[in-house]
Amino acid sequence: MKKWFFGALCLFLFAANTTFAQQYPDEYEPKKGRKGANEEWTSFMSPGIGYSYYIPLDRTNLGDFSGISTEFTFVSHHDPFSSGPANFRLYTRVAILKSSIDSVGGLIGYNFGGTFSLENSVKRDFLVPYCGLEMGGINQKELGGGFTIAPILGLQLYANKYFSLHTQASYNYSTQSFDKLSGFTANAALNVHFWRK
Repeated sequence: MKKWFFGALCLFLFAANTTFAQQYPDEYEPKKGRKGANEEWTSFMSPGIGYSYYIPLDRTNLGDFSGISTEFTFVSHHDPFSSGPANFRLYTRVAILKSSIDSVGGLIGYNFGGTFSLENSVKRDFLVPYCGLEMGGINQKELGGGFTIAPILGLQLYANKYFSLHTQASYNYSTQSFDKLSGFTANAALNVHFWRK
């Protein structure tokens, strides 16, 4: 049920974004005096905090995992005049998650990822869909640890040169206990851009 939920959520977010753009094109065009969405900017070394929810394939025995995640963005770039992806981001995230079943040990996930906007020449700072890829590892008390790789679909809710807020969903393929630890992840995070140009 949760698999269909996350799939439906991703489709809804992208459909809502497209519909809004078609019905209210003026909202997606740069407004006079609003420089933020029309400026090219780059931020470096941006710390962040978020919340992660993980649904393994063997959720009957392992339960669902959830908890606080910490995120560190190495570089985030916005170019409203780019002929390629208007936004891109390179980051790392560590999540320590607790199972919904008390007798099951916790889980730690550590990932390095990159994301790219699905649009070019984006002259707005909100509701920008993106895709990407994460690679890293996962370790669960009873099942051990292994390498993971995960394709990503996400939505940049809002971003400027000072902070960014995003949500994303991914499917993690695990080399350890593939038929048990692989599964869906949903994550939302807020990053603060202390160093920027």
